[in-house]
Amino acid sequence: MHLHKDSYQLTAVTLTPAQTLPNVDIQLTALVGSITGRVFNLATGQSIVGAITVVRTSGGTNVIVDSGTTDQNGRYLIEGLAPGSYSVGATASGFGTTTVGAFVQANDATTADLGLSPLTGTVFEPSQT
Repeated sequence: MHLHKDSYQLTAVTLTPAQTLPNVDIQLTALVGSITGRVFNLATGQSIVGAITVVRTSGGTNVIVDSGTTDQNGRYLIEGLAPGSYSVGATASGFGTTTVGAFVQANDATTADLGLSPLTGTVFEPSQT
């Protein structure tokens, strides 16, 4: 505890059940982190602009937490995530879908790059009979 002329500044407080601190205002700050990364063409290494990224909770429910789109450099940023495990997926037109795991820590940015494989195939003209 630090003493100031007109008030006290508490740096840590531990309370037991039912214990109170009268006339004390406590400000809580959320502990959040973020996931950032680059989505790229797995065959060429080039960034993919406009890829859709989706962040889901890991384990059990797999709830979508947030989503975004990559910028002109193929980069994305999802902020305000509670610490914990997530899965990050990406997809883009002409590419397959990829998912990777990411562990978010408070006040930190976790990097999760995603390489997408190009879809290939053959288009046939309908035969005329």
